[in-house]
Amino acid sequence: MTVVERSARPRAATGTADVGELAATRLRGLVADGPGARLRSVTVAAADLDAPRLFAAARAAGLAPTLWAQPLEGTAFVGIGEAWAVEPAGADRFARAAAAWADLAGGARVSDDAGTARGTGPLLVGGFAFDPAGGTDATWAGFGPGRLVLPRILWTRTREGSWLTLNVVGTDDAPTGSGGRRRADATELSTLWSRLAAAATPDGDGPGPATQPATLRVVGG
Repeated sequence: MTVVERSARPRAATGTADVGELAATRLRGLVADGPGARLRSVTVAAADLDAPRLFAAARAAGLAPTLWAQPLEGTAFVGIGEAWAVEPAGADRFARAAAAWADLAGGARVSDDAGTARGTGPLLVGGFAFDPAGGTDATWAGFGPGRLVLPRILWTRTREGSWLTLNVVGTDDAPTGSGGRRRADATELSTLWSRLAAAATPDGDGPGPATQPATLRVVGG
């Protein structure tokens, strides 16, 4: 069973460093309070940022980010890093992916201030090929039959506001040092977020999309 804690009154977003530390503090609390869970996830209110700049800053740092935007809906998210991934193949790849995710999410500890806001919390990004063996055309080079990723950091913009999610994944806490590693992960994510978010503010000095262009591929019409 996944345990979700929802704050009755989400704390208002402050500076990027404060937001990252708030999320990391809650994440460390989940590590201490929920032994045995493999996945811990915390979502807190965050400042609105420039999504392409955040994507570019993460890309420049070699963090393999993902950017999804629906301007007409007022939504966007940037996934950064990889806390967990599954790459199923074969005709039953959808069932395999679902089973792997259910195994990870079962018993997860989640602290979520976003309520029902779309695109927050432990969200998977990725997709599947139509062919069970993956695409054979050169257009699909580098893409396998399927891949879903749980980002370590997820920034989301919704009509209700902007949110920061931090995810950490590990083995059960029984092995010596597992909890300590996850607490260290929380601190590392807080520091990383502060650096990336500073580059994505309107007056930030990080790489913008004009200086760090991403390769966009449009398939079909």
